[in-house]
Amino acid sequence: QINGTTGYEEAAAQGLVAGFAAGGMPLSLSRANSYIGVLIDDLVHRGNADEPYRMMTSRAEFRLFLRPDNADDRVADLAWDTQDADIRRAIDAR
Repeated sequence: QINGTTGYEEAAAQGLVAGFAAGGMPLSLSRANSYIGVLIDDLVHRGNADEPYRMMTSRAEFRLFLRPDNADDRVADLAWDTQDADIRRAIDAR
């Protein structure tokens, strides 16, 4: 067991992306704008089926940019496009 992760976070992230895809709105997140994007890219391109995947912040090349205080700036356009944002927050972040 690695300190700080149980696997539930990774499963929740995959479920979120799968839910958007099932609803007909594919969610496109990149390594540069979200840890979920790092997780998906790692699983698709660097997958290792021998052990469970654990999302470590050290895997993200842009980890200094992926902070909670700038989340609105990073994903406001995505939230606006999927109609999943409070209009006022989305406009303020643009």
